[in-house]
Amino acid sequence: MTRYLVGFLCVCALGAAAGCGELYPPWGGGGGHHKVLMCHVPPGNPDNAHEIWVGESAVPAHLDHGDTLGACPFACTEQEIEDAEWASFGRDLDNSRWQKCETQISPESAARLELKWVFDGFTENDVHHPVGDISATPSVVGDGVFFVDWTEGLEEAKVYRIHKETREVVWWRYIWDIADFVEVDAAGNRTPIPGLVSRTSPLVVGDSVIIGTQRRRPELFRDPRPNAWIISLDKNTGAVQWKTEPPRDPLWPTPAQDPSPKDEAGNELLPIPDGSEIVITASPVAHDNRIYVGVSGWAEFLSFWAHYRFFYRGSVLCLDATNGDVIWQSFMVDDDLYVTSEEPETDPNTGQPIPRDRRRYTGNSVWSSAPAIDVKRERLYVTTGNNHTAPKSVLEGVGSGEIVDLPQPGNYMDSIVALDLGTGAAEWSYSPVGNLVDVWQIFCRDTDSDSCAEGPDFDYGAGANLFSVEIGGERRDVVGAGSKAGTYSAVEADTEDPRPAPLWETQVGPGSFFGGIHWGTSVANGVVYAPLGDGFRESGDNGFFAALDGATGQFVWKVPNPIADEGFPPANYPAAFGGIHMSIHAPTTVANGVVFGAPFDLEGHMLALDAATGDLLWSYPSGATVYGGPAVVDGVVYWGNGYQTVAGTRGKGLFAFHVP
Repeated sequence: MTRYLVGFLCVCALGAAAGCGELYPPWGGGGGHHKVLMCHVPPGNPDNAHEIWVGESAVPAHLDHGDTLGACPFACTEQEIEDAEWASFGRDLDNSRWQKCETQISPESAARLELKWVFDGFTENDVHHPVGDISATPSVVGDGVFFVDWTEGLEEAKVYRIHKETREVVWWRYIWDIADFVEVDAAGNRTPIPGLVSRTSPLVVGDSVIIGTQRRRPELFRDPRPNAWIISLDKNTGAVQWKTEPPRDPLWPTPAQDPSPKDEAGNELLPIPDGSEIVITASPVAHDNRIYVGVSGWAEFLSFWAHYRFFYRGSVLCLDATNGDVIWQSFMVDDDLYVTSEEPETDPNTGQPIPRDRRRYTGNSVWSSAPAIDVKRERLYVTTGNNHTAPKSVLEGVGSGEIVDLPQPGNYMDSIVALDLGTGAAEWSYSPVGNLVDVWQIFCRDTDSDSCAEGPDFDYGAGANLFSVEIGGERRDVVGAGSKAGTYSAVEADTEDPRPAPLWETQVGPGSFFGGIHWGTSVANGVVYAPLGDGFRESGDNGFFAALDGATGQFVWKVPNPIADEGFPPANYPAAFGGIHMSIHAPTTVANGVVFGAPFDLEGHMLALDAATGDLLWSYPSGATVYGGPAVVDGVVYWGNGYQTVAGTRGKGLFAFHVP
């Protein structure tokens, strides 16, 4: 007999609706929950219907804008349940981070989660290789678990495939080896060049595993050798199939076009950057034999070098999945806002020449977790970072109030951007930051420079979600994303307006350069589940988890981080951040009424919350900082720990938990 697991609730204003199972207990019963039979109940077999719990407070918010909460657009058969996988950061093209076909883990069973195994390293040829930091969501396909690790030593960064039942290493490769990032001496000996790692969730598509790389040592960024690649490996052997370096920006100026400043002796203070600071932080996604990935850079970190010149602009790459050839590259600063006049410009206040990198927009990295793919509209939804520089005239105009139409068209700063899948052309963009130019770097030593404009750093580290809701009896597709401003913004996917207004926008909590919504949200049954890191404790709490109605943006629930007393003490964390620190950076994951999330604490807790109420169902201290959200496949929760950057702790391993 076919069993159905259906992913949208049919809760009706009068307690019944066409195509819905009956409510249990009957509507109006007491208690804080209502147990609801799902849609598509097999005729005559209500015992085979899947059940979830929904909180009383979750229902009224929906009844104001329609007759039902959700709809019944899909069902999982037994075969689909058995075949459920997690092949990319967001699991599906919608970037939902929702395991729709989970049946074993539930609000009733989550408290019984227990350790199935932990993979903490392996021994080969009498050499032990401990696991490093695992800060990205692993991928689980077939019998394989695919993941990357890295350490502050950086020469040990690896990519793995292990067996999901036995933990046996099927294959592993050093990142420096697959990228051929080595120095070769006269005798032919290969020595790794320091610093190359991968922090992306492996994309498993067909017979390929695809990752991106970056360099983690800023002091080495002036090394002219490239360090960013998208690399495809054979899923079964780990052999390199192809690797692609992001193309150099065709408008990147040459030293002759834009010479570096010189000291009194005529020596260059800092040679013009050559693009070696470009990195891949975003995880790749795939559709129709094409790979899509965001391109980022370390430029804002490099401002600790006085006189550093900013030329970098973020982009999105589309590659042929067969050979890695570049099909298109779309930059997040339009050419006409990037190219400057050959004629020199003089600052009327100082009489000094204005460097050309202070006369253009730069930045807008696409470092966020992963894009969403809209097959129906043939669009790719990406999210972007802040500007590194903006024209001096614009900054002055904003400061005086003369310029309020921001971001300027073509400057895709702190934005959700819809790109044409076929060409990469921008079709629309929305930014929640209002009338400001978010020009920001982590360091700024050249205090007389306009690059020191103090923007709030409200960029996007979270990728976009694509989901469907019901409003006024009509189904609508929505694109949403959460930013470091602490907002979650939703835009109708059908919009043709190049600069649309949001359908709704909710301030989930305080924003900051180290707070807000950081690495990602999840969406299930038309509800958005957001982690909110309040790094400066502006709210008095250590961050939040929140559920938002996807149709209205209203809170379904909002709960403080339950791990509140195990933050980083001043010895571990800079006093500038408030001494004792607790935040939430990891993305959430949803499976069958359970939300998984992880605070940024020393003990590395993984939490399970009731998706209907936010109540804590289960927690486990993994022993090291958790920075990546879990994958859930066939009743097993997979995640790794460790994040030594920004005061985190060394990883202990990859964990698998199940309900026995």
